[in-house]
Amino acid sequence: LEPGTWASGDHSGRPAQCPYTWTTIEGGVIHGEMFVRHHQLDVIKGELFADVMKELESWGEILFIVHTPDIVLECAGMIPPGSFGRGYYNIHGDSPIGGHIRAEACSRIVFLARPFMGRQSCSIQFFNGDGEAMFKVFVRRDEKREMLAHQVAKFEAMRARHADAANAWLAGTLDDAGV
Repeated sequence: LEPGTWASGDHSGRPAQCPYTWTTIEGGVIHGEMFVRHHQLDVIKGELFADVMKELESWGEILFIVHTPDIVLECAGMIPPGSFGRGYYNIHGDSPIGGHIRAEACSRIVFLARPFMGRQSCSIQFFNGDGEAMFKVFVRRDEKREMLAHQVAKFEAMRARHADAANAWLAGTLDDAGV
């Protein structure tokens, strides 16, 4: 695994399902043994981008986040139906969320469950080949700040469907890298 292969940024939490222990990878999501102990993480191939996006269309209102060094843009809305055209995955519909995504740039999709600001959170995060977050989709919360149960169920079901393939692929990737 090369530095920058995974998501960049400050990650204070670490996943629980991954069977490996890593040393620090500069600029990467995987920072060490603690990563394995505290959070649940599954990584799948970016080739499944359209499948994941199609399924997200059925979740109802989610929290869509685009995070750059200069802004954290949060938008609540439904993921509208998408289709491929002119080199992009285009999403448009009756939602504040819309635009054009270079799906081919997505190299990894991460299902992450971890505490954030004292509360459990669930997100699906899309990363490009440089290890940078393209965008993140978070399970919404109700007026009591609790995650919406039907979205948590959809998150867990989607993650479970992909978990075996994700772990087998990740194990092969790490084995190939000598980790």
